Amino acid sequence: MIDSMGFIIPLDYSVYHKLTAMSLMTQRIDCVDGFIEFEYFNFDTSYSWNYMVKWKLDDRKYCYDPGLKKTFLQAGFPHLRMEYSAPKILVGNNIHTITEVFAEHSTHIVKAEFEKSFKIILPPVSTWYLTRLDVCSNFILPSEPMVKELINYFQMLSYPRKKKQIFDSECIYLPSKHSTLKIYAKGPEFKVHDMQRFKNQIEGRQLLNMAGKIIRIEAELKN
Repeated sequence: MIDSMGFIIPLDYSVYHKLTAMSLMTQRIDCVDGFIEFEYFNFDTSYSWNYMVKWKLDDRKYCYDPGLKKTFLQAGFPHLRMEYSAPKILVGNNIHTITEVFAEHSTHIVKAEFEKSFKIILPPVSTWYLTRLDVCSNFILPSEPMVKELINYFQMLSYPRKKKQIFDSECIYLPSKHSTLKIYAKGPEFKVHDMQRFKNQIEGRQLLNMAGKIIRIEAELKN
C-alpha cells in the first residue's frame, strides 16, 4: 500500500518566470558573514481536512562531490518539487492506506488544485519524475499496550547494514541513502502530526483510537 509520494515537475522558463512572480522566497542567511546558505521560491495549496501541500520552485539541482563529501548546487532545469501523502488528499488521514490506482488518482487532484490556485497549466502527470515513494503495511493489534510491547521487541533486534535509531517505545528508524525502513506505533504519530487538523473532535478522537492499535512498517524509497 502507498502513503507519501514526491515528484519533480519539469517546467519551461515562461511558466517558471510566471510562478516566480507569484511565489514567496525562503532564505537562510549566515548572521556572521551574510552568506546565503540556501534560498528557494515556494507555494502552499490547501485541500480538504485542512491538509496543506508545499511546493518548491527552482532551476538548480543538488549534486554531491564524493571527494569533498559535500553537497552543492549547480545549474539545472526549471522545475517544481513537492511531496504529499496520497491518503490525506483522498480521505483526510493516512491511517487508511491506498492502492496504486488511487495514489495515481491523487496526483490529478493535486495538479488540479495548483492550476486552480495559480492559473497555470502544469505538464501532464506522465511527465513528472517520481522522487519518493512510501510503501507500507498496517498491523492491527488488540490493544495499545501490545503495540508498545511489540515495538520494544523490534528495538532489541539487530538489522544488518543498517544503523538503528530508536525513539522511546514508539519508533525505530533504519535510514540509508536511498531507503529508510520505519517501524512505528501509528497512534503517537497521528496525534502529533494530524489530529489537530480535524475540526470535528469526535472524528479526530475516533481516528486516534483506531491508530492507537496499529503498528506500521514502512519503507521510504528515494531516487
